[in-house]
Amino acid sequence: MNEKEISLDAREMLAASLAHEIKSPLSLVQANIDFIELCDTEKKHLKNYSVMRNELRKANELVGSLVELAKPDGCRGERIDLRDLALEAVSSYLITPGSEIDFVIKKGDDPLYFMGSRQIFAMLISGTVKNAIEALGGKGKIEIHMFRSGGAIIMTVRDNGCGLTQDALERIGNDEYFTTKRYGNGMGIVICKRIARDHGGTYEINNGKDGGCVVRVTLPPA
Repeated sequence: MNEKEISLDAREMLAASLAHEIKSPLSLVQANIDFIELCDTEKKHLKNYSVMRNELRKANELVGSLVELAKPDGCRGERIDLRDLALEAVSSYLITPGSEIDFVIKKGDDPLYFMGSRQIFAMLISGTVKNAIEALGGKGKIEIHMFRSGGAIIMTVRDNGCGLTQDALERIGNDEYFTTKRYGNGMGIVICKRIARDHGGTYEINNGKDGGCVVRVTLPPA
């Protein structure tokens, strides 16, 4: 066994350990949601319970994807329509109670197929949209555009926030663990870039000409 194989095994073991540790508190949260709903005799918050359960389900799926992401071939195999996956990944954000985010989704009529892992690539889409929502402070506009260009599949996620400083853009471009969030660790963008690369694509962040940030994801078509 060579050093690369040892490194990959260690990475998979770490991912599996993290998945195990994260699933325990998720199970506790699920049990408490069930208990609170049982005590809610007037059933005033059924929609909220549904949203929370859906998010927990997605969290459990993402935890399972950690192990797949650690594998060298974890992003291969499925033929995926980017349009369907994007709508699925952002669906919970579209119905979040109290949200003041205006989503505009442009996807055309033709399928946009690429090869990869649905669960893992959904992490990229969901993480990108979540970053845009947080950049807007929960109020503003997010535009998601999916199309073909020059033989590639393109997805852009644009917000109308205040954008990033030049220093932040440079650090992100250098794959540094950088964040503007008070309790962030900067891993989210690095993971998104890794996922895009593992799918044979690219992940770039820039400021828009009219303000805000624009994330551009490029993928090879299937």
